[in-house]
Formats: sequence, C-alpha cells, structure tokens
Amino acid sequence: MTAPRPLSSLLIAGGGPAGWGFAALLSQRLQGAAPEISVMETGAPTIPDIVSTLPSIRTFHAALGLADADAIRRCSGSFKLGERFEDFSGAGSSAFLPYGEIGAGIGPVRFHQQLARLSDGVSSPAYAEYALATRAAADNRFAPPAKDPRSFLSTLDYGFHLDADAYTTLLREIAVRNGVKVLHDEAGAIDYGNDGRIASIRLTAGEPVAADFFVDATPDGRIVRKLCSGGWRADPPLPFDRVACMRRPQDGTVPPFTTNRAMPAGWLRQIPLAGSLHNKLTFASDYLDDGQASAMLGSDSIDFADHACGFRPAPWQANCLAIGPAAWRLDPLAAADMHLVASAGERFMRLLPHAGSSAAEASEYNRLFCEEIATARDFARLFQRCQSRGEPVWKAARKTPVSNELAHALALFESRGRIARRENLVHDETRWIAAFLAMGVRPRNHDPQAGALGRRALTERTARIAEMARQSAESMPGHDRMLARIAAGGSTP
Repeated sequence: MTAPRPLSSLLIAGGGPAGWGFAALLSQRLQGAAPEISVMETGAPTIPDIVSTLPSIRTFHAALGLADADAIRRCSGSFKLGERFEDFSGAGSSAFLPYGEIGAGIGPVRFHQQLARLSDGVSSPAYAEYALATRAAADNRFAPPAKDPRSFLSTLDYGFHLDADAYTTLLREIAVRNGVKVLHDEAGAIDYGNDGRIASIRLTAGEPVAADFFVDATPDGRIVRKLCSGGWRADPPLPFDRVACMRRPQDGTVPPFTTNRAMPAGWLRQIPLAGSLHNKLTFASDYLDDGQASAMLGSDSIDFADHACGFRPAPWQANCLAIGPAAWRLDPLAAADMHLVASAGERFMRLLPHAGSSAAEASEYNRLFCEEIATARDFARLFQRCQSRGEPVWKAARKTPVSNELAHALALFESRGRIARRENLVHDETRWIAAFLAMGVRPRNHDPQAGALGRRALTERTARIAEMARQSAESMPGHDRMLARIAAGGSTP
C-alpha cells in the first residue's frame, strides 16, 4: 500500500483579513511542516469595513507574535472593552456588555444568581456594573489586565477596533515574512481531476496554478460553490436587508467600546478609531430608502450593500475549504468574523489532511463549524428577538423565528437564570448572561442553591465587589492617553 503523501502546496483564493489571517496563522504555526502556501488576491469586499473583535483576537495575535501596540499603531486602532446598546428597550434605555469577568461566583452559585437572591428589596447596581470593563468604559479609561490573579485588574479583558485595510496589510506582511507567496491576479476557470477534486485554478491570463488543497476566502465563494451548488443556508429573513457605511473624521475622545443604537427602521453601529468614526447603518429598505439613509447619516459619500445572513453548512468540500465571507455572513452584532477565521485556522491544523482523500477530516471540521457558527448567529439574534421597541419593523423582527437552541436557552434562563450548555461557544457564558439581562430577560426565580446564602453577608460582599470595580477603574489611565503613548512609539505597560 502506498503511504499517503503530506500536503505540499496550498492555494488561498482571496485576501482580506480572512485570507491573509489564515495564511499568516498556518505559516507561523506549522513552520517547517507547512505546505507551500500561496495567496491569490482575488476579489474585493463590496463595502469598506472595520474589524471589531472579541477578546479571543489576543490569542490569535499571540500566535502570530503580534504585539498589541503594533496592531493599534499600524491600524489606527483603539481598544475595545465591550459594546453599548442604546434604545433597544425603548427610547433612553442603555446597557453595556463588558468583556472580562463580572462579579465572582460562590461555589456553584453564579454571580447573577447572587444578585437575584438580593433583588427582592436590596438596591444594587445592574449585573454589568460589577465588571471592571463597564466602569472603565464609562470613564473612557484603559489599561491591560494585571498578570497577578489576586489583583482586581486581572478581571479585565479586551478586544480591538482596527482599520480593515491596514489590518489586512499587517497580516499580509507577517505571512510573506513567513514565506507565503503572493499571486497578483484574479481567479479564472477551475480545472478538476478525474476524482472530482480541484486540480488547479487558472489565472485570468489562462495560466493554471496547481495545489494539493485550496482555501476559498473570496467575497462571493466563487470556488467552493462550484463544488456544492445550493450549499448555502440562509437565516430566516429579517426585515433589516440593507446596510449603509461611512467614515467621518473625529477629533477628541476615542471611546473604548462599540456603540449600537436602535432607530425606528434599523440600528446604527459606531466603531471608533484613532481620528475617525466608522458608521454602519443596518436598516429595512421597506421603511427607509437609500436617500433617507444618506440624510440620516449626514453624508452623500456612503457605500450601500444588500444585507442577508447565512452560512455554508459544509464549508470543507473535497480538497477545498471556505472561510470568511465564502463560508459565513453574520449579523454585525455577532462581532465574530476574526474569531471564526482564527478558529478555522486552528481547526484545520488539528485536522490537517494528506494530499489524497480527506472525507473524515472534512466531516469533523464541518460538524464543529456548524456548532460554532450557530452560537454566534444566536447571540446576534438575541438582541432583535428580545428588544421591546414599538415600530412595525421591530415588531416584525421579534416575530421572526429563532433556532430551537436559542428558544431553549431563553426558556431555561427565564425559568431560573440558568445557561444552556453548548459546545464551541463564540461568546462565553458570562457574556450570554449579560446579554439576557441587558435585554430585559429576567428569571422568574433564582437557583435554589442561592437561597442558602446569607443576605447580610451577600449584601456586603457584592458592595465590596462594586467598590473594587470603581476604585480599580479610577486607577487606570485615560484611553486617549494610552493611544497617544502607543502612537508615539511606546508599548502597553
């Protein structure tokens, strides 16, 4: 029997943060065991965008040897302590979803259950107010978490806001430094072998580029869709079917968080960079036309695109793997694109196939991917399902069907504040709890185990946690000061 041959070549069609991030991770982590990797920079995104990340991006950057200060400085970036939601529960409502720890559990009793135990007569801040990130964001402060777990500063976590074009360039440089080759041409026709697998992709000039394995990171999935026509699963259509994007210069304070503001016909997502503010309006075209959207954003220089969410249930087909927009298109509220790119790279390396058949690896990859993408989709859908606005478009959004998993998670939390266990979570359970409570999902009762906690001691304990969050936030430098230090060539402490 002939021994299977290791992958000797891998071709990525499409650049952007997805294609170049995947190339940089594989070339950095596999080192001498890596196949020859080439990137065909084909296709461009339909609209310019900003990378707004989860804290997991820090693990990805660490694997690349990329320091926080370099990412911020090179990409006109800012730090992200969480996301603010305004007017989703009616005009004037506001809630913050922080990154990092919130409060502290007592044995099996989670912190939100402790607050529920006290909620029948003891005044206390909202759940998220016990997080250092919430207090720091309110005062526009930032500092990296302390390494000493005994310090309250160690409970902090953060992501980034980064200019997508600059971030792509940075990832490209890392990949090229690791030996990744660049093909400056568009993808043309596809050549197939007798086994139905891709043999080569032709450049527009007609020259074939052969490889053992192909990665589709194109904006339209032009490679993988030829292997599996009809392999796209659209989410139940929401009324919000259009996006408008613009960036305007902005001086002054740069807030360390993303803001989402609900409006009568959609919502506005604002992402701050150093010196500019990116605005992304997701709206229902039945209630707001492009001209009205332009007037609302106060500019004629706006990029528009249709908006529909979905994913590819089997992104690994034969010897081709789809990633990024070729594999998923998520609601902006998920903020999970780079998390999924990094996860795709890690999963592919764990299942790295030989040059021949890879059916078993593909099946396992696709199974894990579907679990993961479902959790990101449901997290974003939670905000539209649980908002309480009265406009027709928002009423329609509440009636749009949700997955069985999200329906079960809502029912379980509404009963006694419990969190449904799911595998491959994109957003951790603490963030799910914060999201439920921020959107007004209140348990009818608390966990019975919380009933054994003494009220007086519990009151004093929660008050101490709130005070530590306040004091720790006050000890942190301003976010603008931190960004100025980095821009001047400094590093984070």
